Amino acid sequence: MPDAQTLPTLAALLHWARLTPDAPAASWRGTAIGYADLARKVASCASMLTSSGLQPGMWAGLQCDDRLIHMVLVLACEAAGAGSMSITALDLGTDAGLCQSFGLICRDTDEALAPVAGQIRLTTAQAQASLAAGALPDSLKTVWPPETLLRIVRTSGTTGAPKLVPVRAGEIAGRLTIQLYTANRAPIAGIWIALYNFTHASAYHLMLCALATGRTLVFHDLESFVSGFDDLPPFTANVLPAEAAWLAERCARLGKRARPGFLQIGGDALPQALRDAVTSHVASDVQNIYASNETGRIAVVGPDGVGDLVPGAQCRILDEQGRDLPWGEPGIIALHTTAMAAGYLTDPDPGGSRISDGWLITTDLGMMPAPGRLQVLGRRDDMLAIAGTKLAPDPFEARLRTLPGVTDAALISVPDGQDVGRLLIMLHLAPGIRQDGLAELATQVLPRNLGNVDLVFTGPLPRTDTGKLRRAFLRDAWMQHQAAR
Repeated sequence: MPDAQTLPTLAALLHWARLTPDAPAASWRGTAIGYADLARKVASCASMLTSSGLQPGMWAGLQCDDRLIHMVLVLACEAAGAGSMSITALDLGTDAGLCQSFGLICRDTDEALAPVAGQIRLTTAQAQASLAAGALPDSLKTVWPPETLLRIVRTSGTTGAPKLVPVRAGEIAGRLTIQLYTANRAPIAGIWIALYNFTHASAYHLMLCALATGRTLVFHDLESFVSGFDDLPPFTANVLPAEAAWLAERCARLGKRARPGFLQIGGDALPQALRDAVTSHVASDVQNIYASNETGRIAVVGPDGVGDLVPGAQCRILDEQGRDLPWGEPGIIALHTTAMAAGYLTDPDPGGSRISDGWLITTDLGMMPAPGRLQVLGRRDDMLAIAGTKLAPDPFEARLRTLPGVTDAALISVPDGQDVGRLLIMLHLAPGIRQDGLAELATQVLPRNLGNVDLVFTGPLPRTDTGKLRRAFLRDAWMQHQAAR
């Protein structure tokens, strides 16, 4: 296998194209592409892009629903030394500032866009037509300087407006190394499965893993994953908690038993009940990952909620003045990795995470019980003021989700008649579950110094695309509901 720490992405592609030319590199909707064919197509597409005017240092916006063509476009942009960003049709219609920043836009449609001086416009049909040109794969040997921008990922926007995070040539090896380290913690050596399209960073990272190891990247959506479940070979996949819960529920309803597979779940804490459901009905091994777009993966979190830092990851716990706190004391999580982004391509939101002196100052609260160990307690902006007590809700919400019949839980602070913070517990129950006795069980998992506590049963709780609870939305909705009574 090529050295994942030093070998660029395209060199890995060339390695396997020569060693195992007919082995499938990627597959989507029953169509597979071999390593040698992929190398030829990437070289042909890169030649087309450069002849169209794409130059090193440009940004390319890619909107393409065909995931195999999208993969070729991403790699072709890398071969051209251009930074690629996967976008949606909605981005093209609503984010004029973003669209104007691209030197090239390649999209599925040729419908008119507002003109931008000097911007190159292509369709994916043109890109696909170029793949038959048969360019020599040796043209992919170009090595770009470490500071070359090759990929742009977008944060979820949970701390304000989404930010654009650059991934430079010198950072790709670090991200790949971390991905492979976490994946190798389970004895699964089958295919890689991407359950999201390339607008999600996980699809790009899984592509890196497939190319580095010479294995196959299979693109699925949730429905096709379930429909073909019985024929799945051993696999490794990344998923968010909400989709993990959906897969576990659907597979359980269909009477499925877990396949030999490794499901890595990131974006939020993994409740024990969900961990058990996944390992019973979806994948034989599961792993909870703490990560960020700015740093790559940070820690592998155990069932006790405490994570082990991955190699190359460093963590500090800071107070509000930025001073380091001792072991075991909670504070603000600051992170650094070998895959660290140097900054943002857009101005960071003052209220959100920021990069300072090579460290990502997050919006997360946590503590380090010992060197190399990290426990995430929740988000800084999620801290609740309850009757004079500060409460980090995430650990208690995780305990609430372990109660019989509880599928989701949220804690929010609402004002009482004297405008003092009062705790409100919101529980979403599985169908047919009786509410009797749950109020008493719920209050037993909470600290005893919180004063009066209210509990309501509700429908599915609102979450972001990355699975994070929309706590402020819940609080505002509750306040509006109370005002209307």
